[in-house]
Parts: sequence; structure tokens; C-alpha cells
Amino acid sequence: FAPEKLVDISARYGNQVAASIPFALDVARRDCRIAPGARLLFLGTSAGVSFGGMALEA
Repeated sequence: FAPEKLVDISARYGNQVAASIPFALDVARRDCRIAPGARLLFLGTSAGVSFGGMALEA
């Protein structure tokens, strides 16, 4: 992915664990990075071998 298409919250806010996906969505929205009709894919990790994801269309 191109760097301008990524929302990396770890450098600015640290590890958010379970809140990473909704937090990244809020950061992208507040930074006006979500265009109408955009397709969004959020991926996050947690303890162990767990991960979560969410796909949206704005």
C-alpha cells in the first residue's frame, strides 16, 4: 500500500490493542482522509496470534 493510504496510529498514539480499528477510523475521519465512496480496510493485531479486521464503504 502507498504510505498516503495508510493510517498508522502507533507512532502518534501508541498501541491501542482492541480499540485500534475504531480508533484508526476516527483518526482518518478527523484528518479528512476518507472520501465519499471510498473503500476502507482496517486490520489490527492483539495478544497471541489474534487479529481483527473491518471493511467499509464510506
